[in-house]
Amino acid sequence: SQPPVIDGKMDDPCWQNAPHVTGFVDKFFDKLVEDQTVAYLLYDDENIYVAFYCYESKPEKIIARETKRDGNIRNDDYVSFCVDPFHAHQFDYRSFFIVNAIGTQFSRISGGRANKIEWKGDWKSAVGTVPDGWIAEMAIPFHIINYPDTHKPVTIGINFDRMQQRTGIN
Repeated sequence: SQPPVIDGKMDDPCWQNAPHVTGFVDKFFDKLVEDQTVAYLLYDDENIYVAFYCYESKPEKIIARETKRDGNIRNDDYVSFCVDPFHAHQFDYRSFFIVNAIGTQFSRISGGRANKIEWKGDWKSAVGTVPDGWIAEMAIPFHIINYPDTHKPVTIGINFDRMQQRTGIN
């Protein structure tokens, strides 16, 4: 009933009972990663809300240097939310929303939109540190995502991802 405040804290009541996933797996070795992540998902009529709680056993080794929006964050610790609104399983139909550990945003919106914020749409994010890692929150407006124009229920694909630079685990 009350959307979260996007402030990197996850202290809003709505996160307490939000659907969440854990059990993040190293995709190269197909085993659970040591420093787990919990991803949360909520939505209302306006936005998709995503939060990540990134556990980190060595928080002093978190890496995040990129400060330019839509810059190269590949060498940073980051989290990513991917939405495939047509459930097409094809890269061109997916939109990605990525935030590094210092709050720098990167996005790729499906449909070939250019890189200007005015054309692809703006979204909110915030990060915060906690003693055992870091937190990222996002609010993604539905209107910036290309999705089926129907009032019937649709199946969409979503994916949560985390990159931990010190271990190279994605």
